[in-house]
Amino acid sequence: MRAETSTRPHIVLVTVDELDVEMMEIMRAFGFLPNIQTYVAAPGVVFSQSFVTNALGCPSRVTAMTGRYAHNHGVLSTDVPNPDEYGCVRALDDTATLATWLQGAGYRTGHVGRYLFGYGKDPSADPSTSHHPAYIPPGWDDWQTLVDPSTYSMYGFTVNDNGLLVQHPATLQEYQTAVLAQRAQQFVQETLSGFPGQPLFLEVNPAALNIELVTLYLAAADGEHYTDLFRWFLRPDYRDQTAKPLRWNSIAALPLLPSYKPSFNEADVSDKPEALRKPALGSLDLSYLTLRYRTRFAAMLAVDDLVGAVATALGPQRSNTMIVLTSDNGALLGEHRMGEKSVAYEESIRVPLYIAGPGVAGGRIAPEIVLNNDLAPTIAEWAGLSPAQMDGRSLAPLLAGSTPGDWRKRLLLEHWSDGSLYDVPHYLAVRTGPADTPPQRLYVQYYGNEADPDLVTDVELYDLNVDRYQMQSLHADPARAAERAALAAMLPSFASCGGSGQPSCQSL
Repeated sequence: MRAETSTRPHIVLVTVDELDVEMMEIMRAFGFLPNIQTYVAAPGVVFSQSFVTNALGCPSRVTAMTGRYAHNHGVLSTDVPNPDEYGCVRALDDTATLATWLQGAGYRTGHVGRYLFGYGKDPSADPSTSHHPAYIPPGWDDWQTLVDPSTYSMYGFTVNDNGLLVQHPATLQEYQTAVLAQRAQQFVQETLSGFPGQPLFLEVNPAALNIELVTLYLAAADGEHYTDLFRWFLRPDYRDQTAKPLRWNSIAALPLLPSYKPSFNEADVSDKPEALRKPALGSLDLSYLTLRYRTRFAAMLAVDDLVGAVATALGPQRSNTMIVLTSDNGALLGEHRMGEKSVAYEESIRVPLYIAGPGVAGGRIAPEIVLNNDLAPTIAEWAGLSPAQMDGRSLAPLLAGSTPGDWRKRLLLEHWSDGSLYDVPHYLAVRTGPADTPPQRLYVQYYGNEADPDLVTDVELYDLNVDRYQMQSLHADPARAAERAALAAMLPSFASCGGSGQPSCQSL
């Protein structure tokens, strides 16, 4: 039985694209994000050990929508291997998601921003299919969604406004994140005024901080080839140069802070799997990477405004609203010579997670291991629901300040190669926490043989207690043979958990 409407909170979920933990910590420390600090971080809980279980946009976002590991929900990568190349949006069963559950429970549901890769990519397709730009998935009362490929353009993009395609021109007044903020604000205002007493669920997915495809076109016009990931960037809201001059000028002078880490442009990568051994970064790489770093910070100013716009629209109802701020994956910015985002390293798998709202024992940092798998069961519990087949657990007790005795001590990481721009070989990994045995380890098995996909081709093992930057893999150290074997033995049950006749993922 679901709870009565009047007892249930409003729910706002903001998922920033490719927002890493270190960037958030720096921006908060320097006061760059006043709205996020005021409305979410300060009154809420900041989870210091928040992870995604597949550090790639599509699988990660579907995990948040369903509460399931990728090996159970079936959306394994960004690109679906087929001749049409419409992206992962085709792989999702969208009949059972947070949207359908909450709408069925009486929530007014709104989606603003990006959806899944490939959405709306083919205007000639059947309108009932998810790669047609007019398609609206089940469960959404208000659909304000970016249409691919314009999703990856901060200026000049198309929005599906409840079935009507609206083209926003490439002008300074139509910056994508600012437009999304207006649409999110409007959904909140319309719901509170037009549907009194009805709780709302708003999912806002700004495309920032993902790189823009337009930077590829700009490079081509200059006769350059942007196959190098370090040369891709996104444009911020240039109006912030005058609207927020102190913050803008501070960001414009920022050094490339990842370059102070020992893993940056790592001198010796011989311990890494062969497929991950990249060339050392040159001076031009560092120049472009510095630009990318600064534009990420500058673009985040508009995301902070978006959070402020939603909070302002909620008004007095803010005290009855659960606000969640997170990301779909982190990003490497030169660490281990990489610009990838789907590897098992800490910069990629750790993401910000801030939660504020009624019943939250806020103003603190929570150290427990939490996953994007936990978002769906947590939100469902707030709505008074208990959907079946969840691989995650509700965070409600942690938010109230109590840690269950059987809370997880480790997590599974999984990735499937798809031949895309960010391609990394297929791997399974286990990352243990401080209370596990052995503690604070990362063990990765790579599978790169097409003839025998179950053949392990490379292995990594890191002791994060003494090697937080993952500089030296210990997989070949004879003294580590026992712990390597113990970690490897965890993977088979993890990789099949939650399936028919298999143990629950919550128990591992």
